[in-house]
Amino acid sequence: EDEDEDEDAGDGNSGDADADDDDEGDDNVNQPANPLAAMSRAAATQMVSSRLGDRLQLPSQVAMMTDPTPAPVLSSAAKPIQTQTDPHTLQRGTSRLSRDKLRAMYADRAELTKARAVRERALQQKSHKFDHTASYVKGTCLDMCPEAERYNRASLGAGGCEGQLYMFELKPGTREMCPELCVKEYKKEAAGSSVALASELRGTPVLKKTMLYLMHRVVNWPVAELKSDTHWHDWHKFLWDRTRAVRKDINIQHICNLEAVEITEQCIRYHIVSNHVMCQIESFCDRGDTSHQNEEQMVKALRSLQMHYEDLRPQNQRFPNEPEFCAYEVYRNLSEEDTLRKVQRFPQYVQDSAEVKFAVEVYQVYNSKNYVRFFRLVRTATFCVACMLHRRFTEVRSTALEVIVRTYGTPRQMELFPMSDLAQLLAFDSNEQATTFVQRFNLSVQDNCCVLDKSSFCHPDEKIAPTRCQWIENKLAGRTLGDAVYGGKLPPYETPSVHDSFATGELDDSDYQATREEQRQAPQERRLQQQEEKQRQQQDVQKDQRQQRQQ
Repeated sequence: EDEDEDEDAGDGNSGDADADDDDEGDDNVNQPANPLAAMSRAAATQMVSSRLGDRLQLPSQVAMMTDPTPAPVLSSAAKPIQTQTDPHTLQRGTSRLSRDKLRAMYADRAELTKARAVRERALQQKSHKFDHTASYVKGTCLDMCPEAERYNRASLGAGGCEGQLYMFELKPGTREMCPELCVKEYKKEAAGSSVALASELRGTPVLKKTMLYLMHRVVNWPVAELKSDTHWHDWHKFLWDRTRAVRKDINIQHICNLEAVEITEQCIRYHIVSNHVMCQIESFCDRGDTSHQNEEQMVKALRSLQMHYEDLRPQNQRFPNEPEFCAYEVYRNLSEEDTLRKVQRFPQYVQDSAEVKFAVEVYQVYNSKNYVRFFRLVRTATFCVACMLHRRFTEVRSTALEVIVRTYGTPRQMELFPMSDLAQLLAFDSNEQATTFVQRFNLSVQDNCCVLDKSSFCHPDEKIAPTRCQWIENKLAGRTLGDAVYGGKLPPYETPSVHDSFATGELDDSDYQATREEQRQAPQERRLQQQEEKQRQQQDVQKDQRQQRQQ
């Protein structure tokens, strides 16, 4: 539950993604994008909130959970509110609006939704104040992304940096927000921050829908459209961030059920698969922090999953995928001495499973440095297991090459080892990959054979970056990457409609227009109004004092 406390300073928000907006600034308008820029945030929010008045009603579903035991979350029959989508954001007629004007409209609506959030937080804190047994909040958001966050990020435009829109959230062929495709981003809570709003938290049905959408649309994104390393970086960064936000919603609401187990398992599979898919992307490997963060989140998700298993086991729950993820714990700790001792703590049916027995065999082969047997086992493993063990390939290949050179190489005569045999032995896709690898160890290649020269062999100074293996990807056997992350055949998915407060009349742009008119008043007039207001307050105070003296 405390998995997100200690994070790296740059966890996913480094802004390395391609954020160049080709058409930004083409149409300049006289008024600023945010009309309340000249005012302080507190003053602006208070002014808007007072304008809205009692018309800003909170959802009736806001409830503080008082039962310390896990309570049921949103019903599986809960569906998104079916409303007519806001014509300002979806109709093709928005082309007549300049991009700056569209962002200004989004900024106005973001301020209105923030004002509503202020009122909701006040009521929620008041309820929490008088109910000391309240422990956590039950989410009421029925969209993949809360409405306030959608408008706030749309006002910042597209680019992929923190708070901006990714290409997966835009209308096809444009740089405009598509509300149905927006997914809530991860935000690290500041120290001393208040309880999360119920309207910003997604229940179990919405979280399942979000994960299904991510696997259908983003994980299975057409490879032809990921043309550069920057696009691949955005692909991984988007999924890494959104799956992390999903797990955060689960932890904040203390959701502990089979649905939470299934969602966490899918997040773990994504981190495992992405390590192989992204291994040749420069921003993922060379910098090192991205791959480290991916590994870190996988470890935290595995820890949360084990806690779910332990919490639900007293309820006589059986988890069909528990042997698979216990085996991942073994693969992750192949170099640890107490790994087999941890295996003995698994439930008996997990220890007797084929997945854990296979993992124990891999552990023994790895520690005995039997590289031939190691790669034979990996070739028979499943796609996710092969991706999990792929991170060990460079280490095992380096050890194997050193053993081969010391065994077959002689000081007087240099032996030749066919590159085709070496490529097959060390599980390379081609002789060219094997040639590039041995040359990093200062070994030469002659007539498509490796020259085993003991005197010239040495380990490279720089770390050898791993390469994608085609034979691992062939293990998909007609399945998609989304199927592998889901753990089976993906069920059908339809893009739902989203709730829009401006289309339903809960909020109105005129509320902000009135505030904008007040801001345009001359400073002298505003000072006069403030003086008059101060005089009226003084008169009221004097009147109250006279009444008290008379009494």
